[in-house]
Amino acid sequence: MKLEIDRSAAPLDPWVQGVFAVMGLGAFAAAAVFPFHRLPTLCAFKRLTEHPCLACGMTRSWVHVIHGRVEAALWQNPLGSLLFVAAASAVLYQGARRFGGAPALRLRTTPAEAWGLRGAIIAVILANWAYVWISGVA
Repeated sequence: MKLEIDRSAAPLDPWVQGVFAVMGLGAFAAAAVFPFHRLPTLCAFKRLTEHPCLACGMTRSWVHVIHGRVEAALWQNPLGSLLFVAAASAVLYQGARRFGGAPALRLRTTPAEAWGLRGAIIAVILANWAYVWISGVA
């Protein structure tokens, strides 16, 4: 597995970057101002089974992070906190690519490494789901 810098790669289409930026910034703004804590449980999986789904608690995790309560966010949903950081990094990276001339980053893997990476991602998702299910925080 190797992370490479590709200076010749063109940035994404401006419309695609704009859509991603609006979606990302909109999610951050919603987490900052919308009163999610007043809403009833909207998760259909949880309403039907009385058990949390794979994403239960992620919205509350984002709300905690945007308000600076990182520890509460990690307790609520560790993977949600990580995804917030990834989304914020993606928005900043695309801005740097578009307006700052930052080079593209490419992750090169062999087929075996790609399968290993997929397996690790699935394992992290399942471990997070187990945590949310067992802890009862969502």
